Amino acid sequence: MIRTNRLFTSLILVFALLAQPLAAMAQDKKAKSGGIGLQKQANNAVVDITKLRLSGGDVAEVSWNVDIPAGVEVQGFDVRVDAELSNGTAQTDSKSFGGNARFGSFKFNLPLASNGGAKPGGGVTGTIGPASKVKEITKGSKSDSAPKTTEAKSGDKTPRKFGEGNISGGNNNGGGNNNAGGNNNNNNNGNGIRPVRPTPTPKPKPLPPPAINPPKEQARITSLRAFITAKFAAGNDLTAFSDFIQPTDAVTGEMKLKGARGNTLQAKKLIHLNSVARLATECAAGQECFDIIAELRGAEAAGQFKVSMEVIFANGTRRNTARTVGNLFRPVRLSVDKIAGQQIANVLVNINGGGNREQFIKQDTQGIAILQGIGGAKK
Repeated sequence: MIRTNRLFTSLILVFALLAQPLAAMAQDKKAKSGGIGLQKQANNAVVDITKLRLSGGDVAEVSWNVDIPAGVEVQGFDVRVDAELSNGTAQTDSKSFGGNARFGSFKFNLPLASNGGAKPGGGVTGTIGPASKVKEITKGSKSDSAPKTTEAKSGDKTPRKFGEGNISGGNNNGGGNNNAGGNNNNNNNGNGIRPVRPTPTPKPKPLPPPAINPPKEQARITSLRAFITAKFAAGNDLTAFSDFIQPTDAVTGEMKLKGARGNTLQAKKLIHLNSVARLATECAAGQECFDIIAELRGAEAAGQFKVSMEVIFANGTRRNTARTVGNLFRPVRLSVDKIAGQQIANVLVNINGGGNREQFIKQDTQGIAILQGIGGAKK
């Protein structure tokens, strides 16, 4: 029983010893990435679509706003708008904007609502040409369709005898038949030629009504949905402060460091060029020139650094200047105007910027249905 307890105690001790380096590693990881501070900054950053509306029937307008905590900067926005159309199709438009943008417009190329459909009156599409000639169809052969002359039968039933003047025997007055030359003693009564009747002009059949093409209409937008992605960057900026005073080294030109703050970043040296003859030639006339030498330890610097300097003269007059640089690998040279007859008492140096800045995103979406006009609710 005693051995079992000792074994159990030993196992607990081993786990405790293993947990300590793991906890230290986790803490170090938090410190490098900003830790709880960065997480808090990310949680407090917000992007919000404030308005989504349809303008002019084919343009979507999107407005948005952001909440930016201290130490966080907005790097840009990616915005996409999806539109559903009345013909069952959909379109998408997307754009990217800078960190200062708060509005965007998106234009859609709306197609026709349809390619056709039922035509009024059952007509067909196209242009109606000139009407063709209509020919009346009558009974009989083709020869029947032309007008022809027929002999009418006499209504007189009295018997006729040859030689009695009723019937001529072939030759009348020495030649020709009864019908020749239009000479007939009966004055066309009973035996004459029937007059030709005029053929009636055929009436054309009515044409079908012309086809009517329906008006071409564009599809309309029935709903919109906007998506926005805001890109942020955050991190703890590096800072350093140093106070340099007299005396100045006559050989190197370095002023004495009185005090400094900053562990990762420090302004280590301040060289007064005017105090050394060989360096004074590099300074313009009427100027007090300095080289600031900084040191960065234990951090991967990114971004820019702002180096500020305040020169305090013996009579209390102050001169300020600043410069932004991309790195601190080389001395940073700054200068201020001289004050005649006044010696420099001390110089204050501040450095800000850089640091391990991490990026994160925040998103928002909003949709509206287009019914009678412009409107919608956030979803």
